[in-house]
Amino acid sequence: VHHSAKGAFAIRRGKWKLCFCPGSGGGSTPNREPAKQQNLPSVQLYDLSVDVAEKTNLEAAHPEVVEELTSLMQQYVDQGRSTPGEQQPNDRKVVFGH
Repeated sequence: VHHSAKGAFAIRRGKWKLCFCPGSGGGSTPNREPAKQQNLPSVQLYDLSVDVAEKTNLEAAHPEVVEELTSLMQQYVDQGRSTPGEQQPNDRKVVFGH
């Protein structure tokens, strides 16, 4: 699980990385608001085995991966952790979805 300085979450599993934001989750452009105005997808899915620069968003081509990683992220939020162990409380409301 990743969290940018601007508050955007992402999750990686195997070759896949799913970013829960349109555009850049960090300091590069377009960031969140300009990306929304440009009607960019609310999530971004990358195959890091062939696209380490994250240039080609595959979210539309692989909705099953988006669903799987979104469910996994929700599980981590619900458990308060991404590691084995007892459920932990979150210290604030966690918003990651699209």
